[in-house]
Amino acid sequence: MSRASWGRLLAVLAVACAVLVSASAADAATLTACVKKKSGEMRLRTGKAAKKKCPKGWKKVRWNVQGAAGKQGAAGANGTNGANGTNGAPGPIINLKDASGAIVGQLLDVVPEGLPIYTVWRDGGIWYYLGDGHLFPLVGPRFKASDCSGTAYLPNGAGTQFSDATFQTLISGPFRAVYRINNAELFGTPTAYAASGATEPATSVQLYSFDNTGACNPTGGPVTGTLFALQVVPAPPDFTGPLTIG
Repeated sequence: MSRASWGRLLAVLAVACAVLVSASAADAATLTACVKKKSGEMRLRTGKAAKKKCPKGWKKVRWNVQGAAGKQGAAGANGTNGANGTNGAPGPIINLKDASGAIVGQLLDVVPEGLPIYTVWRDGGIWYYLGDGHLFPLVGPRFKASDCSGTAYLPNGAGTQFSDATFQTLISGPFRAVYRINNAELFGTPTAYAASGATEPATSVQLYSFDNTGACNPTGGPVTGTLFALQVVPAPPDFTGPLTIG
């Protein structure tokens, strides 16, 4: 289940719990009974009868009406820590397959709901695939050159939520950026990138990127922060859709 779905579910549960608690409190406050003083016999009174006096020799009693607070009890002794449980068995590996049954990669996630875009682990990297089998350029590289030539980068601009150290961790290892022409009529040859580990400072540097037709255009405003260099790595192939989970 996605984070958004969990959020919606938790919101519904929170509202439901609030309604149940309110209803229980209201019902509990109406419990009234008459108790016979000699024998202890009890007769529950509801509705209009709950408001009337009990017969002679009977005493009216109500439950769950808040009384005066009692004295605070003494603190109990701390319990001993329990033993650590054993590690659970690894969960099953779920693969994404194409129309012929070929394995595209190990399925990691499906984002966003309804499109979908599949996140898979393949060849030591994290990649994104459309349901029709095409490798999808969800994250693309940036360039300092106005013709999108030379070294490719990912910027961490000043004022972002990530420190440079955190950003380096996020894009290192299996992270992959991909560029390819992608429009309704054509999917071009993909070029894939991984972090090289090199960085350089940027002060009001205008960056450029390819659009989905292959044209190089300015991307946003000038960047001040740190540029993280990328290097070209082999891109995985497209597959024959529709892709299925199994």
